[in-house]
Amino acid sequence: MKPENVAPNHVDGGLVHFTDRFVYLGSIISSDLADDAEWARIAAAAGAFGCLHARIFGEPLVDLRAKSAAYQALILNLLFYGSECWALSSHMLKRLRSFHRRCVRTMCGCSLIMGVVTYSRSGRITSHAELEKRMRMPDIATLLSRRRLQWAGHVLRMGEERLPRRMLTSWIPTARPKGRPHLTFAQGLVKDLAYAGLKTSNWGVLAADRRAWRTTLNNLGTNGAQLIAAACAAAATADLAQDLALSASMIAAADAEVAQIVALEQVEAATRAAAVSSTVPTSIYATLSTWGTTNTH
Repeated sequence: MKPENVAPNHVDGGLVHFTDRFVYLGSIISSDLADDAEWARIAAAAGAFGCLHARIFGEPLVDLRAKSAAYQALILNLLFYGSECWALSSHMLKRLRSFHRRCVRTMCGCSLIMGVVTYSRSGRITSHAELEKRMRMPDIATLLSRRRLQWAGHVLRMGEERLPRRMLTSWIPTARPKGRPHLTFAQGLVKDLAYAGLKTSNWGVLAADRRAWRTTLNNLGTNGAQLIAAACAAAATADLAQDLALSASMIAAADAEVAQIVALEQVEAATRAAAVSSTVPTSIYATLSTWGTTNTH
């Protein structure tokens, strides 16, 4: 970086010095705009978990439901603060899942021995999925996708004049740089939609209905497609029904036009096969014209 770019700036009679990273609303902003500095969230969550370990999370007499409620209300909210805007890579997700599973093992009284999850007292072998089921807690990927999709739906329901809503569907018309670019928020949103079984082309229809969108996110990671299909049906309001009817009519008209073109191509092929050098009989064109008019309507 050039020396003139790191010189202190004079602001209101004081100096603002250059720094490689700084904290903004609980998140660390680095000079390279990478999300690797977000591991400060893991350190903060681990510190809070350690403070409550002796009295809550590591106490065998505390019910698992109470531990789960305290963990989701305190630790996960501290861990996921600002995660709605994360561009989460596979490496970052792996570290978050490792921390989450370590906390779950501690609350259930289990340990990880040679990659095998076992109960510390009985020695019985179990799995992380079974422990999360006991605590009625979904996987870390489900929790993250739920929070990000909840925020995306909230932004989508904003007015078109709002800046967050405009930025959600904006892009920068510039050439792609060399190498693999940094993971973007849009790419992360596409992954979350795929995880939820939704398509990028029509997820806004469901997100426009707050109740249906909330139902979909609450059931994320459970029955998947069936619940999402039910939520989509619930989101079919009057305005959406009109849009769907208009789309259906446009599709029908397009199908009729394609069918007419195919019929014309078949007539031309038959004409060439018959080696007719003059013109096609008028009756054929009259039949096609009548058939096309009937199907278009």
